Amino acid sequence: MNNRPNILFAVGLAILFMILMQWLFPQPKKPVVEGGQEGLVAELTQQEGDPASIDDNDSDEAGESEADVAQEMSRKPIDPTIKLLTDGEILERIKADRAESAGINGWIQQRSLTSVRQMGDLVTIGSLDESGTDRYLITLNPYGGTVRRIELNVREPGTGKYKYRDLVWRGGYIGSLEVHDSNSGTRVGVVGRGTPADLAGIQAGDVLVSLDGEPVTNAEEFGRMMAVTKPDDTVTFQLQREGKDLEFEVLLTEKPIELIRPEPGVLDPTFLYDESFLMTLRVPSDNPRKPWDEIDSSMRDSQWEVNQVDANHVELSFQVSPAALKKHNLKGPVTVVKRFGVPEIGAEEVNSTESKTWHWDFDIEIKNDSDSTQPIGYELKGPTGTPSETWWYSQKTHGRANAFFAVAGARDVLGSTVDSDYQFWGNSEIVKESLDEDGDTFFLVDPYKAIETPEAAQVNWLGVDTLYFNVTMFPKMDEGKKYNVFSAFAEINGGHTASGTTAPKVPKNAREHKLVDCTFRVFKSVNLPANGTSSQPFEVFSAPKDPEVLDQYELSETRAFGWFWWCSKPLLWLMHLLYWMTFSITYTIPIIIITCIVRSLMIPFSRRAALNAQMMQHLQPEIKAIKEKFPDDMQKQAAAQQELFKKYNYRPLGGCLMGFIQLPVFLGLYRGLSLDIALRDQPLIPGLSWCGNLSGPDQLMYWKHFLPSWLGEAGWFGPFLNILPLATMALFLIQQKMFTPPAVDEQQKMMQKMMSFMMLFMAIMFFKVPAGLCVYFVTSSIWAILEKKLLPKPELDTSKYDNARDGSGGTTTGGKGGDKGASLADKSMALLGRSRQSDEEQARQKVEERKQRNRDRKRQLKDKGKK
Repeated sequence: MNNRPNILFAVGLAILFMILMQWLFPQPKKPVVEGGQEGLVAELTQQEGDPASIDDNDSDEAGESEADVAQEMSRKPIDPTIKLLTDGEILERIKADRAESAGINGWIQQRSLTSVRQMGDLVTIGSLDESGTDRYLITLNPYGGTVRRIELNVREPGTGKYKYRDLVWRGGYIGSLEVHDSNSGTRVGVVGRGTPADLAGIQAGDVLVSLDGEPVTNAEEFGRMMAVTKPDDTVTFQLQREGKDLEFEVLLTEKPIELIRPEPGVLDPTFLYDESFLMTLRVPSDNPRKPWDEIDSSMRDSQWEVNQVDANHVELSFQVSPAALKKHNLKGPVTVVKRFGVPEIGAEEVNSTESKTWHWDFDIEIKNDSDSTQPIGYELKGPTGTPSETWWYSQKTHGRANAFFAVAGARDVLGSTVDSDYQFWGNSEIVKESLDEDGDTFFLVDPYKAIETPEAAQVNWLGVDTLYFNVTMFPKMDEGKKYNVFSAFAEINGGHTASGTTAPKVPKNAREHKLVDCTFRVFKSVNLPANGTSSQPFEVFSAPKDPEVLDQYELSETRAFGWFWWCSKPLLWLMHLLYWMTFSITYTIPIIIITCIVRSLMIPFSRRAALNAQMMQHLQPEIKAIKEKFPDDMQKQAAAQQELFKKYNYRPLGGCLMGFIQLPVFLGLYRGLSLDIALRDQPLIPGLSWCGNLSGPDQLMYWKHFLPSWLGEAGWFGPFLNILPLATMALFLIQQKMFTPPAVDEQQKMMQKMMSFMMLFMAIMFFKVPAGLCVYFVTSSIWAILEKKLLPKPELDTSKYDNARDGSGGTTTGGKGGDKGASLADKSMALLGRSRQSDEEQARQKVEERKQRNRDRKRQLKDKGKK
């Protein structure tokens, strides 16, 4: 059979789709602002930058001490630009790769970061206790009053293991101890409740001496030692506490997913990224073009006072000095209080996806201790360091309808206002515009638009979205009130180095832009009454993108499937139904069943395609004869072939029907399997470690060290050798050899060779597709092979076509009255000759009739003249 049109069509569309999804990043629709945005951008935000100017005369003012002056002199500079990036320096290779896929890099990068980052005495709320009712363990950093880490505590009902574990870290988990080097040794920074370290009796402040008899010399070495452990290992720690030597045995577990964690300084280990929900006070203005001066940058760089209310609630407070306020014609002191709380939920709701309990509480309060009413503004940063575990292989669907062929990134910024219900800014486009000196600001709340349309400043929610998780901030308002802000915009996460202030480096490779940490920033002004307060509570949704969970918070739109949602959603519904019906063993079984259902429904079409291919073979001699008759006239060749196909009722593109049917299924499954969190961390076969995630590549072997950078983690292949795409392409080649008839000329031979090369090219394009999609391909190929081998071959009855075109009414296959000796090609040429002769006779007859009419008309005119 000749299935060439089918294969060419399907391959062409698939390659076009993949190339567009990989490479096309169209310019997003830019906000239109009257009068331009450059001045506005410079005024909405200030970044730590060049030295700030200080009025020396201020030190002589009453009430200012030398300490106050020194504090003001240490203020961070103001650089009036919204872009945190000023260069596009080339990406240095990631500095601590996973040792043989053990996941060392994540730990070591965080440890090296911790060693240079100034931290307060970290505090935690919530718990990872397996038998408890806390869904989160949150680590807070009093240095700057930020959220440092959020670990998700959701367990599998049967096994008690984490339902959402860290897929990058391969070692055992003792807890996020924030181990750091100190004068006394390698010290434990914090121990969260319910972690293995806490259950074993380890406490914050303990100095680590050895692990299983091996000395712990520094924090980095401790990270390497932990990387080679495994979940369920029991390890022995020797440590010192208040001068005493102690020994503890710790049962390690798998590491839970961290919805927020310190962003590693990959390009520059000394760069300290801002942590989540960083806040500072500003002097507000109603004029969008007037800068909002920062009142006291030490809010970001000083220790906040800690008031631990209970195990699930803590207050962090910072008092802005009268000296800092006086420089802005404000009175003080002014105190800022942040309250964090993990809600208590019922035991039956801990693992429930149908209850609205997937959030924690975050409140802001500003206290005015002066005797006059005064305006105060604040700048609040969103969540940072959200999960990026899938960045090197994921193709997350862009959430903006007009961004055709654009791709999203590891951390995209979302927002909703009363005026604009859903806004989406992709990670890559945020970075691209930040690198451009003339780049635009991606406003979620545009202050210019808010002047004409007040609803544009009324925020419903703001969030950061990843492939499988979402962190969104919902303002809690009294009925009838809205959270009005001055402006809100998307940006990449900034910070500073230990020695000074700078802009973070970003990868020059555009593919790696989707890895850059992105978040949002909000500016809001309030009027503080004399000796009064202003507060704003929030609920911070921090959860997996499970459809039922998203429905509770009206965030279903964040789970975008693109153009083929109408195919993805029914297929996923069917897959989950089959998973339940097959006793929830593995999602591999439902995928195989779906493939079999699709292929069985396509049997009539596949057999029709087979008959179409047989007809093509049947017509090959006549097509060859036509080419020989008109070797230099392609137009006549095409006309003759068209006539031949018409007489035999042959459709050259009939074999493409299979491709048309399979394409929506392929794209629907591709999107569905890539985005459905139910397939995350689900193995191909239970217990199979190298293919333990059907939503991503199978990751047979870690080979990043053997590849050049342009093929490695940020390149075509990624850091792992994936075997399932290779098996898929091998079956495709076998199927092509079986289904393609022998070539009858050099042109067909060349086409078949090209098809083989196309298959190899597809292997590269599909190298990082989900393992679940490879299961579909493998099953489909095996089905096609078995269908060809086991089902009777359809037979094409060509006699009826030959009888229909035989002028004598006899058969062309030796029937009575037929010409047994004539070849099919001769008969075809005779038929074409008779048809051509008949056409010529009709044309000559028309010419003669026209000439006769002209002669008659001339005769009539002559007769009239004589009269």
